[in-house]
Amino acid sequence: MNTNKIFNWNILLTLVLLWGCSSSSVVVGIDELDLSAFTSGWGENHRNLSVTGKPLSVAGAEYAKGLGSHAGSEGHIRLDGKKGRFTASVGVDDAAGAKASVVFYVFTNKGTAFNSGVMKKGDAAKPIDINLKGITDLYLVVDPTMDGNRDDHADWINAVFTVQTVPIAVKDTAEEQRYILTPPPAPEPRINGAKITGASPDKPFLFTIATT
Repeated sequence: MNTNKIFNWNILLTLVLLWGCSSSSVVVGIDELDLSAFTSGWGENHRNLSVTGKPLSVAGAEYAKGLGSHAGSEGHIRLDGKKGRFTASVGVDDAAGAKASVVFYVFTNKGTAFNSGVMKKGDAAKPIDINLKGITDLYLVVDPTMDGNRDDHADWINAVFTVQTVPIAVKDTAEEQRYILTPPPAPEPRINGAKITGASPDKPFLFTIATT
């Protein structure tokens, strides 16, 4: 018996098994994530139902899986940056009013990955398919457009992450602080006196200097 051939076959089999393990992936639906980390512009987000608690329905078609929300809303998903895909369809729920208009966005640490354009009630659902290689932060955003968020029920349909590691919904506790752009005060004193002042003839002149 040729022991070298047996040894080589064992090595090849081991490599194949290791490759299979390293390339294995998990499929996680958006309904399996912690929805308390998602914001909603009205009511509460619902897993597998619209924000009104009714079945997910877009352009007359009902769906069993997804996330029902309301503009403006946002969800932050943390990923491992390895290969994977995010797939979904988006649209305005049929329970929305006639004036509903929203824009769905998917933002990542690499920039804008998806922009649905303005969608209204009755529009067919639009598909999303995003390559997640190198993506560590992904944001699912529904914008209410310039007319406000009245009636803006928005659905993420059959939203699924096919990834190497289970994604995590991140609750941005410092969300409000992200938008504070005023720099903190400097430690040294600051003179706040007026740069221009006036005086009257034959009147006493007093110029005060305010400091902080």
